[in-house]
Amino acid sequence: MASIASIGAARAPGAAEGCLLGIICTPSSPSPSPSPTSGGGTGTGTGSGGGGLGGLLGGGSSSDPQDNAGGLPPVPLVASPDDSMTFTLPAAQLGGSSISFGSIPVVSLVTVPLKDGSRTTVIRLQASSVTINDFVLDVRKTAGGDSGVTTSRQMVLSGHVSAYIDSATATLPGGLGLTLGADTPLPGDELPQTLLGVHLGLVGVISDRMTMTPSHLVVTQGH
Repeated sequence: MASIASIGAARAPGAAEGCLLGIICTPSSPSPSPSPTSGGGTGTGTGSGGGGLGGLLGGGSSSDPQDNAGGLPPVPLVASPDDSMTFTLPAAQLGGSSISFGSIPVVSLVTVPLKDGSRTTVIRLQASSVTINDFVLDVRKTAGGDSGVTTSRQMVLSGHVSAYIDSATATLPGGLGLTLGADTPLPGDELPQTLLGVHLGLVGVISDRMTMTPSHLVVTQGH
């Protein structure tokens, strides 16, 4: 039987003793939300064009023709440090039929420490809560190696949620596809509060509370 501890990320000092496969953690002493001022969205619920994601969702137009020409107005790829937790790579694979944010998610680019002493650049999504339906989390270090797969009809994270991802694909409410990566320009406006058909390269998550109804874990030894 594979060891669960050998599959997930490394916890930083002060992190919770109980983490889901070392990836989704709930610190024992909730800390204030990290400042959303660095990076992408503002979290105010308004933005240029009035439509979110540079007009991709409709409902407005920008006075700058470059904003409309490319769909997503790029923002500078300047990452600020975030030392909330120490992680390992590769990222886990998280999937769900939908993901809903309890507040307008704030998107920013940050660098986080890795267990080997280096740092990597990731996208940080911050919200008051996150609900994922038909949740699947697949954690493995190498192809064909030990793996841990957790499934749940619904997984809810609440309180100071910060999700660290290196990639994301989803479908917007209007039917258009969305792709994000840590090495591509982030949307210059806020994400919608619901996305469909979500697939995330999940480096880690920190929140105050986590509930799963129900949950099932399968740990498999590699070849």
